[in-house]
Amino acid sequence: MHMLSKIFGHLRNIIVHKYWVYHFGRKLGISRWRLLKHDLSKFSPIEFWESIKFYQGTSSPIPPCKKANGYSNAWQHHKGRNPHHYEYWTDNYDSGTTLIPMPFECLCEMLADWCAAGRTYQGKDWSFISQCDWWENKKTLNPSIHPLTIKRIDLFFDKYVRNPFEWWVEYRDDLKLVYERDIYDWAHKYD
Repeated sequence: MHMLSKIFGHLRNIIVHKYWVYHFGRKLGISRWRLLKHDLSKFSPIEFWESIKFYQGTSSPIPPCKKANGYSNAWQHHKGRNPHHYEYWTDNYDSGTTLIPMPFECLCEMLADWCAAGRTYQGKDWSFISQCDWWENKKTLNPSIHPLTIKRIDLFFDKYVRNPFEWWVEYRDDLKLVYERDIYDWAHKYD
């Protein structure tokens, strides 16, 4: 694939992804400002040029980069600057990784991000069911996500199949209070 095709194709994917993040994010009650700032680091040189090098157009360029190099500088940069990624919420790697519950706003943005990624790469073939299947498959890989965060993701996808987004908006404030109480209890379990 020609370099210019990769550049414009990748730019298109970023913009389409940001559109869908905004679309899904507003349905989840996320602020416009937070959604406009979403993934701006993708335009930084370290993320942009590595993504161009491994661009295919049908999926994220990060896995092929990791396959070729064993790691991705773009991913290291991206996850460290964007708290809507669960990998951002880990620590203490030298003594066994500590999983930290994601703040509610970050969790909501992550869900919008996941739905937007699916919609961006699958196009019109994307569905709520395919997104739920993706999550069920991802869980089998034992991702490093705090159990309280997984519990809320499961709740989202369980309700998502039956009544996408509408229930989340209706119960968002209650879910946030319960989630924050659970996190408070977790954080103070050793007091």
